[in-house]
Amino acid sequence: MEALNLVSPLSSPVCGQVVSQNRIVGGEDAAQGAWPWQISLQYDNQHICGGTLINSQWVLTAAHCFPGPDPHPSPQAICSLSLSGSLGNVAGDVALVKLEQPIRFTPHLLPACLPDARVPFPPGTSCWVTGWGAPKDGALLPAPQTLQQLRVPLIGTMDCDTLYHIGSGTRPEIREVYNDMICAGYAKGQQDACQGDSGGPLVCEQDGAWFVAGIVSWGTGCALSNRPGVYTRVGAYQDWIQQQLPNAESLITHSSGVMCRQHQP
Repeated sequence: MEALNLVSPLSSPVCGQVVSQNRIVGGEDAAQGAWPWQISLQYDNQHICGGTLINSQWVLTAAHCFPGPDPHPSPQAICSLSLSGSLGNVAGDVALVKLEQPIRFTPHLLPACLPDARVPFPPGTSCWVTGWGAPKDGALLPAPQTLQQLRVPLIGTMDCDTLYHIGSGTRPEIREVYNDMICAGYAKGQQDACQGDSGGPLVCEQDGAWFVAGIVSWGTGCALSNRPGVYTRVGAYQDWIQQQLPNAESLITHSSGVMCRQHQP
């Protein structure tokens, strides 16, 4: 049997590598270089959403970070960018933005790998969510606003859907969590992504490389019991990403001197 290639053909050859391996569980400061694909989407120099660098010119994020049919004025990320394509109904919370200029990769600025659509991320897999979002519901991340990291286990889609029905009043046969979504967190709550983390990466390590398995999408409150974080399942949108990035591989070799800031939003 042919071995399964975990990496999508859209991924850069240098994807998923990190310099720092210092990992702290529990919503703590991330070390410089620990998550070199994490970027900040900003309006008027204010952090709005996270995003994931997936090659030298493209960022993967959430569609709900761009309210309304017209994305203008365009957000400012680590570099200037423009909206390329997005979905955004009850499912399909995914968007791609294209940097005005390709960036040059450095040890502290590298893309995450896109997973092949066939790659499963089974329940219980230990993954990481990162962002500059609220440390708790209704709060602001205090200065100096260091990138936060949290290790969370994956939760099966149907198990997550069952949790979301607890105390909701919604009939069991009506889905809350769809097949293009992936959940991560704890039934007891207490640790979760929160406001401002939207659009950022949920990454899982396999065979020594880091894959963006999910995009921070939605949840009820932050860190509530029976309401784990819900993420867009990136593998479900590989074909859509391919349509938006028809020349993705050629972008990798056309890097410029544009440098991008990561750990301060």
